[in-house]
Amino acid sequence: MGSTPVIEMPAGMPEQQERLLEAETEIRQLKETVNALRDELERSGHSQTAAVQQAIADTAQEMLQIKATVGRLRDELEKAGFEGEEAVQKALADGAGEVNQLKGLVQELRDQLEQSMFDKQAAVQQAVAGGNIENVQLRATIQSLRDEMEKMRDRQW
Repeated sequence: MGSTPVIEMPAGMPEQQERLLEAETEIRQLKETVNALRDELERSGHSQTAAVQQAIADTAQEMLQIKATVGRLRDELEKAGFEGEEAVQKALADGAGEVNQLKGLVQELRDQLEQSMFDKQAAVQQAVAGGNIENVQLRATIQSLRDEMEKMRDRQW
């Protein structure tokens, strides 16, 4: 958003025209602010979408690694030729423990992703609410200026 040039009022311009010009300038600036906020909100939405997609891709990759690990553990068990029931039970327990740990890790990552999405969504909603409040305030200011201009116009007639 660029800065708005200062408009010099011609000498002898009626005060009402000056106020009207100031109000128009303020409205233009407010529109620029709204557009900038809208652009920022869109950028925030895009970055949130990218973060979600990256987290999903990371989770999918991790699940592939888990499957590969489980497959390797099974292959190792078959190669060992079931040398002893105790060794097999230990390997299965270790594998199950590792899978449980990895499942816990996957769940933790999912929870973090959900929290991150919730936080981003809350931030977006807060930004929108702030913009809405600002819009309401600006509309009230505009209406007040219009009312004042109307009163001034009525006094002149």
